[in-house]
Amino acid sequence: MRPSLQHLQECFASRHQTRENLPCFLDFEASSLSHRSYPIEVAYSLENGWVESHLIRPAGQLGWRDWSEQAEAMHGISRDLLVLGGQSPRRVAEQLNRALHGRTVYCDGGEYDRFWLTRLYQAAGLKPSFVLADCADLFECYLAPGILDKLARCARAAMHQRHRAALDVGYLQSLWQLVLAEYQRLSGVRTLPVLSV
Repeated sequence: MRPSLQHLQECFASRHQTRENLPCFLDFEASSLSHRSYPIEVAYSLENGWVESHLIRPAGQLGWRDWSEQAEAMHGISRDLLVLGGQSPRRVAEQLNRALHGRTVYCDGGEYDRFWLTRLYQAAGLKPSFVLADCADLFECYLAPGILDKLARCARAAMHQRHRAALDVGYLQSLWQLVLAEYQRLSGVRTLPVLSV
């Protein structure tokens, strides 16, 4: 039996409470990959490794009608689940702003994540209180892209195949740990560089 996501979060957080601050990561799942898509789930991590995710209810949002059954097959989130368990875009955006205020938050979805962040905050009538940055910019400060690609494949192989935002944030956390371990191995540096978050 695989451990629950909550158990993994608690273990990760407890291991890292005494370490230097970890970067914050963020990931979205969406209705599709089209230009009419909208975010349906967001997850983020805090400096201690804790991961939190929220389903986003599209009901009542103008223009949030796009849906891809192929995307649903990948992430496993149904429209019914969003209606029953999702929160309004405003509530989710307010929670993100409270949790991530003033931080740089890293994502690996590039323009897609920026687009879905914009869609979420437009629907909420708010502005993000944090900066979204690309993981590659962070990781490539420590390792060359070729080495990074190898580590990314290793980290992805260890994760579940289903795309869910919290699992994808967990993947980014795992990749960060691999990047730092490889950086230490290659550089011989025992203490990690201080992260400004």
